[in-house]
Amino acid sequence: VTTSAAGTVAFVGTGLRRFGTLVLVKHEGGYITAYAHLDSLSVKEGDVLGEGTVIGQVGTTGRVDTPQLHFEIRKSRTPVNPRELIS
Repeated sequence: VTTSAAGTVAFVGTGLRRFGTLVLVKHEGGYITAYAHLDSLSVKEGDVLGEGTVIGQVGTTGRVDTPQLHFEIRKSRTPVNPRELIS
């Protein structure tokens, strides 16, 4: 799993059980990306990442039965459709 854009790792943990192992990355413009259900991790809180940096491997943590990635974008806590940001 790689970052969708440059940013800083704001959270790494398992505090939200349904998401399993979760990484949150803060980006310019008030955006946050979430990467959930990860297995192994390659980052820690505070790491500054470039676009395309490996953050971990797809896993089965949280409430899933098969390996998968839950990816989410938010701006000021409001969900954003990723298609709106893809050129």
